[in-house]
Amino acid sequence: MEQGIWKLPPGEADIVRSKVTSILKRHNSVACNLRPWELKAIKELRSLSDILFMKADKGNMTVIMNKQDYDEKLFEMLKNGETYEDLKRYPTPKNEKLLNKFISRLLDKQQITQGECFTLKSSDVLAPRLYGQPKVHKPDIPLRPIVSFIGSPTYALSKKIVNILAPLVGNTEFHGTRNFMRVTQVISLNPLTTYDWKTMKFWCLVTSYHCLQTSQQLQQ
Repeated sequence: MEQGIWKLPPGEADIVRSKVTSILKRHNSVACNLRPWELKAIKELRSLSDILFMKADKGNMTVIMNKQDYDEKLFEMLKNGETYEDLKRYPTPKNEKLLNKFISRLLDKQQITQGECFTLKSSDVLAPRLYGQPKVHKPDIPLRPIVSFIGSPTYALSKKIVNILAPLVGNTEFHGTRNFMRVTQVISLNPLTTYDWKTMKFWCLVTSYHCLQTSQQLQQ
């Protein structure tokens, strides 16, 4: 909410905060539809430290897995040297510094507003986190690796780009991520060259500076 009212005068901002607080206090939570013995069972299961509850890779199912089995499957997956490699140092602070420098350059070139700059910059963030979802439909129940970027340096920027690209979904000749990546990998521009943030004539990925064509270019 603060990101949406930061431009308002202090008095008006306080009024908005007060009204939002009042609405939240009056909000009635949904009544629990579980029976007492079901709530007791859930509480007892949550108290167990040697089991995990997680969503299955496919289907609307909840999987209960032994924590030791989960850890062994995950570490075994990470031993695959063709897919994963050990890092010599923790890269998140460097990535955060590069991102904030990139956002500042956008502001200097008047490609974004001061408010967008404040929203897109990051501080004290976390590294992306890896977890696995059990493939219960396959033998030995392997894990599908999922990387959560929530709270990572580029999370806010990714959300911004998603909101801009969303109207193009279904309106271009590209169908599927692989096809889109195959076509755009051959496009490369210097950082911020002919860059227009508002019209999105081009936009750059922070990590590689490989630029993608959007809007009119994708529809051609």
